[in-house]
Amino acid sequence: MIALQQRLTSIAEKQGDAIKKEEAVIALCERKLGEFLRDFLSKQPNVRSVPTITFAYR
Repeated sequence: MIALQQRLTSIAEKQGDAIKKEEAVIALCERKLGEFLRDFLSKQPNVRSVPTITFAYR
């Protein structure tokens, strides 16, 4: 049973590594993070407006 769990963990890690490199997944995560940040910041005391949030990679 333990050997099976170890194999499944290894397989899941490999699939996760492949998924996290997909452009569509990265774009969706960025969009969701941007939405969360705008919502969070807009609810802070004394905040009147939140500028557009963009992501830049260097």
